[in-house]
Amino acid sequence: MAAIAEKDLGKPIIVLNKAGAGGQVDGPSWLAETDGYSIGFINLPVMNSAILDPERKTTFGIDSFTPIINQVFDVSVVYVRPDSPYRNIKDIIHEARKRPGEIKAGSTGMFAMTICPF
Repeated sequence: MAAIAEKDLGKPIIVLNKAGAGGQVDGPSWLAETDGYSIGFINLPVMNSAILDPERKTTFGIDSFTPIINQVFDVSVVYVRPDSPYRNIKDIIHEARKRPGEIKAGSTGMFAMTICPF
């Protein structure tokens, strides 16, 4: 990606990978504190989860960045076990309405395996 952008910008790009906690700790924190000549490639669901989690203290907020391009749309998929009685999303919604707060869901990444009552 950097090599292609260098051609359009006419300037060299130095790639600096910042690791740690799915990128929401080092990368956005570093980018928010730079001189304005840095470009970040940030996974929005992960970054937004860090910002919105009341138990996390981030050094950045949603207003710390200006989006310039959406490179990919992160799609989500709902999976169930093969022996689940649910065969489609309508089945899950129907059951959740019959039993409010009893149907549980899990998620990977931030808030991994969080219990999400419907």
